[in-house]
Amino acid sequence: MSRWIKWGSFLSLLALVCYIAVSAIAPSPPRIVTIRAMAAEAQEWAVAYAKEHNMDADTLAGVCAVASTALSLRLTKKGIKNQLVLNRTRYNSHVFVLVDGLIVDITPRQADPSMPAIIISTPYDLRRQTSRRIMGWWFGSWQLFDDPTTLKKQQEAELWPPEQLFPTCSIPIPIFNGLQCS
Repeated sequence: MSRWIKWGSFLSLLALVCYIAVSAIAPSPPRIVTIRAMAAEAQEWAVAYAKEHNMDADTLAGVCAVASTALSLRLTKKGIKNQLVLNRTRYNSHVFVLVDGLIVDITPRQADPSMPAIIISTPYDLRRQTSRRIMGWWFGSWQLFDDPTTLKKQQEAELWPPEQLFPTCSIPIPIFNGLQCS
């Protein structure tokens, strides 16, 4: 009987340790709400940017780097650590933001117009819920960037079209109350 009690105590302690570890890693619900609100703001700005540059404002095709950079700057200003991800496949490149291990993509409809307007998901859940046809948008070869300037330099080196590059970092983003890259 005492052997069972010891195993029961050990398993209870193990469950507690796992719960604490997962709680420390996973973002809290209020933080997710904040990230979602900022993603919606950045997406609104990206739609205006797309219209201004005669790009597709419905799917935001070609706006992923610009939109993700705007979101990354907003998150950074709020003190939320994030990285820009340049995902490459044989057929395309796509930029999104990584926050607390979550993929935050505010331009997923360029992959498939039936996708939600904003994706905030773990890579595991996104892989399970995404059709194989469009999975490459998020699961290719990742290159991570801690700041928008480095991403922009990489895009320039790869000869991305100018409208797909974030505007000069000294230009304020009006919707973000004068937020700037540097």
